[in-house]
Amino acid sequence: MVKPLRKWHFRVWVVLAFVIPAGIILAVATRPEKAASQLLQANETTVLPVLLKTIDKEGYTANLRCNTDTSSLQLEWINKKVLTVPSVLVYQVQQHVGEFGHKGAFFLGKIEPTGTYYFDLQKTEKSEVDIAVYDIIKRSAIDSIHFSK
Repeated sequence: MVKPLRKWHFRVWVVLAFVIPAGIILAVATRPEKAASQLLQANETTVLPVLLKTIDKEGYTANLRCNTDTSSLQLEWINKKVLTVPSVLVYQVQQHVGEFGHKGAFFLGKIEPTGTYYFDLQKTEKSEVDIAVYDIIKRSAIDSIHFSK
């Protein structure tokens, strides 16, 4: 290596000696905070007092609740076991077609780990409430729940 090339080589390494540690320090200082493991559903839902119907299955219990004048409905979902499916969505179905098919669905929310979840239901003119439990990743229905008031 000739003398002018050695000079440039030395200057580049001196600059890199300051730039690399400064970049590391800057990257550590500006990294985002670790996400807290919190549920997507807010815990602000008040539980309606009257229990209309209960459906008890192996992995969960689904309760249909209402207030004293039956003007609003609520789905109470209690997970008994940890879910084996990571992406469970719950829908209120307007019209049931076949065992797992439906027309017109209203998204209620997402079910995550074990715990109790409350979903406000839309008012229906009929005396039944149909709930569809859906796996968004596999694009398949997991379960279907039928409540008759």
